[in-house]
Amino acid sequence: VAFDWNGTLLADTKTVYKADNKVLSLLGRKNVSYRDFLNYFDVPVIKYYKSLGLPEKLLTEKAEFIGNSFHEIYKQRENTFRTRAHAKQVLLSLKGDMTPVVIFSNHIEEKINQQLQRLKLTDLIEKVLANSKLSAAYLARSKGKRLSDYLNEKGIKPNEVLIVGDTVEEIEIAKEIGAVSASITNGNCS
Repeated sequence: VAFDWNGTLLADTKTVYKADNKVLSLLGRKNVSYRDFLNYFDVPVIKYYKSLGLPEKLLTEKAEFIGNSFHEIYKQRENTFRTRAHAKQVLLSLKGDMTPVVIFSNHIEEKINQQLQRLKLTDLIEKVLANSKLSAAYLARSKGKRLSDYLNEKGIKPNEVLIVGDTVEEIEIAKEIGAVSASITNGNCS
């Protein structure tokens, strides 16, 4: 089973929403409602901002500023996040069934590992497949490739994989590689 991290296993959606609105304010733009955030959020994150009417040139020129501003706000709360309801029980059940579990994410690998340790989940996860750079998810999608490469390395057929996520991105990745997807509500998408 390949789980997305943010909004799927980790209950951080409200902070992502608030950090994105802070970025919009810093760019001189009006904040969006929570409903609009859920309806428009996408990865790469530049697509989200473009869907809100921000020009691509501005978004590209300010990419580092946007990424740094978002993460400055996000990191102030990251040690207060909990797992989503029943996430630990699901992971324990999968471990008991000897079902390998990976996290594949647009977030930063080091930060995910820190949170797994804090939340006492490290032993329930076989591998974290995530970004090494703070701004990687802003301009491009790469987590599907990381998952596909991992499956190839391990000799796992995509049709033997269940992808669990909270955004359209995970559904698209599952379709692209030939896996099954399950989408959950109350994450980063409506």
